[in-house]
Amino acid sequence: MMFNRNQNDMSVDKDDIYTFVFSSLSGNKTNALTANEVSWSVDWSVIPDQKYKIHMSYMGEVNNLDGSKVASVYGNFGTPTNVYFPLDSTTRAAAPSSQFIGFLEMYLLGASAFLHAEDGTNSPIQINGRPRDDTFTIRVLDNAQPAALFTPAVGNLGDYVLTLKFIPVGSRV
Repeated sequence: MMFNRNQNDMSVDKDDIYTFVFSSLSGNKTNALTANEVSWSVDWSVIPDQKYKIHMSYMGEVNNLDGSKVASVYGNFGTPTNVYFPLDSTTRAAAPSSQFIGFLEMYLLGASAFLHAEDGTNSPIQINGRPRDDTFTIRVLDNAQPAALFTPAVGNLGDYVLTLKFIPVGSRV
């Protein structure tokens, strides 16, 4: 027997996986020329309110990259994550929770390169409930301290497609 669930039916199978696809072309760019800070309006209530492991994948357009900076993806989920960013060695304090989702690898393509991350490139992160911030912003930052928006060696960061796969904690998948 097969059951159909409509969008508003919040009965949950522990093995349900939810994938959100974010194209920088469909979001609102902070700066129209670059894709390093893009926001989307998201109704997160379509997924149950529970803990999730989040897997990220990213595929970017060709950029002029020289490998001098590491690009990392950050997102504002509006709920605590189990990702921590320790402070320097002179400060003994609890490491603050971070919006870090994962880093991007550079792939050379002739004289140019593109940034990408496959599902297994980064360890999944965990959030302790469904996202709460309906204006979801992805920022691609460099590894400077403090971090700044990532920029290629020449020009602006190209557009990309980012997928976030939400797997319920405790799932058998």
